[in-house]
Amino acid sequence: MFLSVLILTISAFAVVQARSYRTKSSDVYVHGYYRNGTYVSPYYRSAPNGIIWDNYSCIDDGKCGTSTSIPSSTSTYKSSSDCLSTEYWDTTCKSIPANATKDGLYSYNCNDNYIKNNNACIALPANAIKYGDYFWVCNTGYSADYVNNKCTSNEPQYTCPANSTYKTDGCYCNKNYAVSTLDPSKCVTYKQWCIEHGYKYYSSVKNQCSF
Repeated sequence: MFLSVLILTISAFAVVQARSYRTKSSDVYVHGYYRNGTYVSPYYRSAPNGIIWDNYSCIDDGKCGTSTSIPSSTSTYKSSSDCLSTEYWDTTCKSIPANATKDGLYSYNCNDNYIKNNNACIALPANAIKYGDYFWVCNTGYSADYVNNKCTSNEPQYTCPANSTYKTDGCYCNKNYAVSTLDPSKCVTYKQWCIEHGYKYYSSVKNQCSF
C-alpha cells in the first residue's frame, strides 16, 4: 500500500513539472479542477502570448491551428530562446534582414548607409546621410527627391564641350587647351590656337607661338 501511494505521488509530481525545454518562470501553473464531472489534475501551460505554435498542445500534440500560425522563417518548432538567438530578432522567429545587426532581444539596427523599410534594410541614395532609423537627408548642395529615392545637385547642370570642365560658374578649357578664336564653344590645343592667330609654330617648352 505504501509503495502504491509513493508511485502515485511521484507520478502526480511529474505531471505538474514544467517541460525540460521550457523555463519554469515562463510557464503558468494551473490548479486542479473539475470539467464536466471529470477531475483535471494540476499542470503547467505555456504563458499566454497570443501565439499558437509555442503552446504545448502544438508542441506535443500537433494542435497548431492553421498552417499560417507557424512562422514562415522556420519549418520546425523553435522555443522563445531559439528565436531570440543571433539568427532571429523576436519571439515570432523573424529573421534579421540583410545588412542589419541584432540589437538586444527584440530589435535590430541597420548597418551604416542603410535604413529600415518594411522589415528590411535599404541602401541610402548617393550623396545622402542617415537621419534616424527610417529616414535620410541629402548632403549640402543637394536636394532630396524622395519619390525617386535620390539626391539631386543644386548646381546648374552644364554640358561642357570636349576638353573642358565645369567649375563653379561655367566651363573652362582643360590644361594645354585654349578657347578657339574661330569657334568660342570649343577648346583647341595651344598649337591650333597659335595657327588660328596666324602663327606658324608653337613651342611647348616655352609655351609660346612663333613664326
